[in-house]
Amino acid sequence: MKRKLSFALAVLLISLSLSGITGYAENESSAELLHKYGFIVGDNGDLMVNQNLTRAQACVLLSEMYGKKTEASKSIYIQNFTDVNSKDWYASYVTFAKINKWISGYPEGTFKPNSSVSKQEWSAMLMNALGYAYSWETVILDMNTIGIQFTAQNNAAIRRGEAFDGMWGALKIPANQETVPLGLKLGKLPESLFQGEAGTSVVNTDALEVLSYKSIGLTEIEVLFNKKLDLQHNIESERVTLKQETNFFLKADKIEVLEDGMGLRIIPNLPISQNKVMDITLADIKATDGTILKEKKIMGVKFLDSTLPQMRSAEIIGDYYVKVTFNEPIQSDEDIAPRIDEDTIPELSISDFLLNDGKININSVKLTENNKVAIIKCNTKIVDNVKVVAKTSLKDFAGFNLFATELVAQYKSDTTSPTLVSYRVVSPKEVVLIWSENIQLLNGQTAFYYHDSAAYTIDNNLKDENINGREMTLNFSNKPFTAGDNEVFVLNDTISDFFGNKNTSQKIVVNMGADTTKPTVEGEPNVRDEKTIEISFSETLRNTGSEIYVKSNYILLDSNGKKADISQVLYDSKAATVTLKFANKLNGSYKLSFSNIYDYYGNPLLDSGHSFTIKDMEKPTPANWTAKVFYIGSTEQYVIITFDKPMNTSGEYSVLDKSNYRINGTYLDKIKTSAIDISLIDEKTVQLIVATKAYDGMDIVSDSDDKAETSDLIVAKVKDKIGNETESNENLVDLQEKSSIEVISFRYIGDDQCEILLSDKVVDVDVSDFDIARNNIHYTMEDYFVTEKEGKSIITATLNPDVNDYKGIFLRASGQNTKTAYGETFNANKGYIALTEYIGAGIEQITQNGNRVDYVTYSRSSGIISINFTTNINANSLSMLTFDVDGYEVDQITASRNQVRIYIDSKDRSKISQYTTVQQVYPFQDMNEIRIENISTRVEILQD
Repeated sequence: MKRKLSFALAVLLISLSLSGITGYAENESSAELLHKYGFIVGDNGDLMVNQNLTRAQACVLLSEMYGKKTEASKSIYIQNFTDVNSKDWYASYVTFAKINKWISGYPEGTFKPNSSVSKQEWSAMLMNALGYAYSWETVILDMNTIGIQFTAQNNAAIRRGEAFDGMWGALKIPANQETVPLGLKLGKLPESLFQGEAGTSVVNTDALEVLSYKSIGLTEIEVLFNKKLDLQHNIESERVTLKQETNFFLKADKIEVLEDGMGLRIIPNLPISQNKVMDITLADIKATDGTILKEKKIMGVKFLDSTLPQMRSAEIIGDYYVKVTFNEPIQSDEDIAPRIDEDTIPELSISDFLLNDGKININSVKLTENNKVAIIKCNTKIVDNVKVVAKTSLKDFAGFNLFATELVAQYKSDTTSPTLVSYRVVSPKEVVLIWSENIQLLNGQTAFYYHDSAAYTIDNNLKDENINGREMTLNFSNKPFTAGDNEVFVLNDTISDFFGNKNTSQKIVVNMGADTTKPTVEGEPNVRDEKTIEISFSETLRNTGSEIYVKSNYILLDSNGKKADISQVLYDSKAATVTLKFANKLNGSYKLSFSNIYDYYGNPLLDSGHSFTIKDMEKPTPANWTAKVFYIGSTEQYVIITFDKPMNTSGEYSVLDKSNYRINGTYLDKIKTSAIDISLIDEKTVQLIVATKAYDGMDIVSDSDDKAETSDLIVAKVKDKIGNETESNENLVDLQEKSSIEVISFRYIGDDQCEILLSDKVVDVDVSDFDIARNNIHYTMEDYFVTEKEGKSIITATLNPDVNDYKGIFLRASGQNTKTAYGETFNANKGYIALTEYIGAGIEQITQNGNRVDYVTYSRSSGIISINFTTNINANSLSMLTFDVDGYEVDQITASRNQVRIYIDSKDRSKISQYTTVQQVYPFQDMNEIRIENISTRVEILQD
């Protein structure tokens, strides 16, 4: 599990309060103290404590806190923000604060220097200035945790005096990785302020340090510390980084705390290269007393293994087994000559050892404990001492042969069953059980290994490779451990020692401790295809109630703020990945965010969202292409080809290359250049002008059916604008003669206006072509204008007389004066189409205390703000980001018919009151796909 920097060290170092510090009067304010000790000056002595603090002034205060105001004022201006100019009085201070990473701006690139600072923003600035990690959502709590507390009358805009309280608190504690309070280290606060009652400093200056390091046989690195580490817990492999020239794939594969707790054993995935420069980086290593080694770089190390390998001990561990321990790891047969095995257990040849001068036959030799122990299985029962000789052909990983050694394994009988003596936690889903002696697996069935409940079994049946000497590794990815004590059970007769003594049922209590580390997203989301996104997390997520599969916990918004419809959620607990499948193809810019995602300890996901672009991966689809031929007099013909997406117009596979077209079986590049012209009308439309046969061209023939045949139009392989090529090298398109214009929709948009959507783009409009009537009332189109969308014309016009009720009004387009560029007109025989409503939603109004107000309610019991609209709302277009409620945390936003419901987080429910503002952040839609924007309202009615 990856953890952010713990605040435990800071809490240990601080343990001070204002009442525990001496040297100033109890009635002195923070502003007075800061002025007294020379941190701030004020305007002619006026500290303006009752004025709101601006973001520009905050930059000045941060520089004053570090005693660097003069340096900041002379800082060379850098335009980090669009609204901070070089001539502004605060420009240099903002630049200095940005360089020191004390501040950040807004997503659109602004800083808003004259805006008031919120309590949350000032808390984040102080945490940045002190170098502590935090989560934006919990920054105030994180700040309180390290010992800084201040109150604000208005959290959205704090006063300067309130900001001084926070600043004074920051000066009383050490900065991150420091042991001395900041004000004391700067030399501005006297040491007497920090003396406890006994006259000794409460600050712990004993830091966690590396004492020494060495390699063991080029397959282990041992690092010793000056303090004891947590013996029960492994260290995540990500906390150790190994880099070595010529050994590019080297990394820490496994990390263990040494048996005495005073060091780490690092086992890399590959042997270390002999005498090559290597860098080792340790990060966030924690001692049992809470001190943390944030980062230690051991640079330029060269490990040279000159130790000769040899047997250290030999013992009889069973009626048929001898255990040999080496002084360093030995190369297995697989290391010397890799081959495919049925298992992953390293082995040695039976010829590598001689027992009792060959009188005892050897069945097999398997290596364990990182190749430092060999378990020799014999074919005959051992009844006496055994002389063990190892062949000198054995090698260590430096290539040295085994030093000739002869040992005698003393015979002893053993009738004691193995028992569990300890454990080592790898993660909440993996534990290593340690037995009293070397063990072998008898029954690996999942039902015999579980924790807390018989239903919480291991993931898969145990195999021999899960046993390593005295150690047994159990995985509980499907049912991870919870914080605190967990009882792990191993039922009887599942293992035995090598004398055949089987275990009785065993129970051991595994303590996971308190975990306050929030899970994070690993890297960026992986776009598998246009409908699939995979997200990797830093640890296993809580899924006890199938909450991972709740679609509303994942919000994917496009650039217009519209929520993508998730069709399925898949979860792989072992890999800690969530796969989202979408109902529709994704294309364009998106932002992904999460809600209600927790780890097994209840820590919420720490993530600020992910912005990324999904390009169009779909190939052009010839079945959706159209081709029309227009006969223009006796000299030429126009062929208009409409593709299903914007197409490539240059280089290979261009739609403007005439050699890519064949009409009626004739290749267009075979026609004289003077007899053909090809051009682009828009990104999706190509126009071919072909002379008739009498003028050196060809006479184009179109048939009456709607089938795409070789006698129609054939388009060779082309590609779209993004680069997706057609599947086929020959794409058939039905060639049709010109058709008529159709009315696709006739909609009422309010204020006596209608909107007419046509099937084609028209160049001439004659309103007399449109017959609009209701019973005996005929309407005329006045003040009309024409727009275009996706190659189709939209006519918007005011109807006369007034439209009091849109119902019962019909349109028939039958005139012949409205035309496309190629002379297409309306079909005179077409019937009428009804006018439909197309009015965007507004908020319903009700009467409250004699006034008309928005129908917006808040239920104290449920924590739901309800906004009632005039039309039904499309719930799929909403997300938890659609509305902001005065800065309070929103859990989710849903819609039921015409009502939008905003669910307030439990910690903020009591803070909502009458007139709390609700501001729209992203657009959404009603059920008629009308875009709704710029909603600003407030809570008008409180309910129990």
